[in-house]
Amino acid sequence: MLDILACPIDKHHPLELFEKKSDDEKIDEGALYCEKCSRFFPIIDEIPIMLPDELRDKKQDIEFLKRNIKQLPEKIVKQRCHGIYDIFWLAITFLIKQRLVKTSKSGILLMLVMMLKLETM
Repeated sequence: MLDILACPIDKHHPLELFEKKSDDEKIDEGALYCEKCSRFFPIIDEIPIMLPDELRDKKQDIEFLKRNIKQLPEKIVKQRCHGIYDIFWLAITFLIKQRLVKTSKSGILLMLVMMLKLETM
């Protein structure tokens, strides 16, 4: 099936496959990556979600990245983080999950406010 899938944005194929979970020939979870436009398309419950940017669910993309941050290559993780806040949120979430940082929601909010001040300088 991978041979017939093409990027919905630029029609490039073949797409690069990154498998997280697979069962025999089925891929339960993973990502498809287009080298031409640097977009990724998550595979969730065996279904590749190949939508153009305007139809994508950003929350679903971020949740997918949070769940799979360790297994996915850097080019996919960085691609979807368009702003400093997305990158910051992914980093903090990862550190908290790894128990490297202990903080509350108010602590995270304080860090975001500090980042806003730095960005406006």
